[in-house]
Amino acid sequence: MLFFIFPVFLTLGAVKRLTELTLARNDERLPGRGYGRPDRGKLLNFAVVSMISALVIFFIYSQSAQAMALYPDRWFLWLAILPLAAWLFRMVRLGYYGKQDYDPIVFALSDKRGIGLILITLSLMFYAAGLWAQWFGF
Repeated sequence: MLFFIFPVFLTLGAVKRLTELTLARNDERLPGRGYGRPDRGKLLNFAVVSMISALVIFFIYSQSAQAMALYPDRWFLWLAILPLAAWLFRMVRLGYYGKQDYDPIVFALSDKRGIGLILITLSLMFYAAGLWAQWFGF
């Protein structure tokens, strides 16, 4: 879980900086920071690499012996990668265009589309684990 969460939070950290730089008024370095608006491209690359790393780690986990034991229908884990990727991509895109709050965690907790994508991801993971069948008889 740590190997998966780490790149997710790196992505969100880069999104926070992207938002900061997009909303900056000039190209000078931000006060108290070592970066400025010209560094947006580098931060975007970092955010995308972190996002892809999180998705690859999630996929690798789905191939592990632990995942085989915990998730009888592992292909739903593979399907869960799609809404997770959409959520991360949405966060990066909105950060790049400055269309979110300065704190991506606060934004994620209030973004209805993002919450929907996370709920879809969790639902697919619960289904893969057999919990839907256990709880609801599906």
